[in-house]
Amino acid sequence: MTHTNSTQIHATGEATGFIPAPGDKGKPITVIGTNSIRAVFNATCLQQVLNARSTPDRARFAGRDGA
Repeated sequence: MTHTNSTQIHATGEATGFIPAPGDKGKPITVIGTNSIRAVFNATCLQQVLNARSTPDRARFAGRDGA
């Protein structure tokens, strides 16, 4: 699956943010970390998050509810 490198983390608080689900389908992906931590997440890291969200068995990556 290919996504553009324009994926951005949208800050929602001092140490929280989200990435919209691929294709805006499903719950947003929660990101926890301060601005300085989020700033070092490169395109490869963000792509891995999006790929994991897109897998059929994503519950094993994300926790009990699979979100």
